[in-house]
Amino acid sequence: MISDLVLVESKAMRDSSMANLDHEMSLEVLNKAKALMMAVWRGTGAATTEQLAEYYEVPVDTVKKVLTRSKQELESDGLQVVKGKDLKDARDKLSLASEITISSKTSQNAIWTPRAALRLGMLLNKSEVARQVRTEILNLIEHTASQAKLQQQQFQAQLDELLKILEEQAKENAWLSYRVSYQATQTVELWRALTKGQTQYRHTPFKTEADKLAMTEKVRAILESGQRRLTLASIAGHLNAPIDAVAAAYVEVETSDQPEVRKLLRG
Repeated sequence: MISDLVLVESKAMRDSSMANLDHEMSLEVLNKAKALMMAVWRGTGAATTEQLAEYYEVPVDTVKKVLTRSKQELESDGLQVVKGKDLKDARDKLSLASEITISSKTSQNAIWTPRAALRLGMLLNKSEVARQVRTEILNLIEHTASQAKLQQQQFQAQLDELLKILEEQAKENAWLSYRVSYQATQTVELWRALTKGQTQYRHTPFKTEADKLAMTEKVRAILESGQRRLTLASIAGHLNAPIDAVAAAYVEVETSDQPEVRKLLRG
């Protein structure tokens, strides 16, 4: 596993690590390292600077220095510096979730979302709790990578099964037999176009059903005109259309009377 310090040193790594984490997941990661109670303010978790200083076991001034140095980065994850009525509202809500309260004498205060609190852990390099938070993040990244590898293996197995079905059908159907020599290449291109291993049934490239039907008819017309040897990229160029849309339409045309293939594609 890579060193947790790479998250401290590289903004690109921090951004990449946060890319798929919403506020709820961020709070889960924080709680794996150490329990953190957050109030709910304006629909999401919220904590004060003082509360996070206690969580990360560092002086309040240390958190404030990180905030000053990386304010724009933290604001991208929802951190807000509130004043006036917003400050009063936040003070009332947060006081219910923690013994730490916002002083009535302060004119402004930072309110941290779970994502901002998690990013703070990637910016503090002298906190043992922050180190544990970074370790949890790297564990999550490693687990996600393992899951992606497993999904790729499953996808390859599905592809092999699909090719086998197509070859068997080609032997049984004379109209399909002349395409056997390049069907495998075309099918691989098709599957790659369908959103990295996910099928059109999970992530459709069409905004409406009407768009799907229109593209399907265009692709059907090309295939029925005797141009079946065209690749998906060639058809997409001819129609001036995205290749994933052409690929999805190709599936509709080519599997319209092949229930076994449709079942496989749906996964």
